[in-house]
Amino acid sequence: MTWSRDGGLLTVFLAGDLDGGVSTALHARLYDLLTADPADKIVLDLAGVPFCDASGARVLTAAHHLATSRGADCRARRAQPSVAWLLRLTHAAHLLALDD
Repeated sequence: MTWSRDGGLLTVFLAGDLDGGVSTALHARLYDLLTADPADKIVLDLAGVPFCDASGARVLTAAHHLATSRGADCRARRAQPSVAWLLRLTHAAHLLALDD
């Protein structure tokens, strides 16, 4: 995970599989990032994520809930087709305003 800041925009670039093997650590890292330096808008860039299971979708949903509870807009973009499919299936795509 890497990120960049541009004023009130925080873009988080996720890479690798989002599955049970990384979900706990990723959740902790996202929590730390989102609470340490709040942003007005958060973009979760999923271009580098080839696979996501339900635990990964829960981490993305938790990041959204944390961001919105702090008054920020949180969206996802550039998901691989299989990741976008899972996010739509779990209704996380709607929550994250996933772009096509």
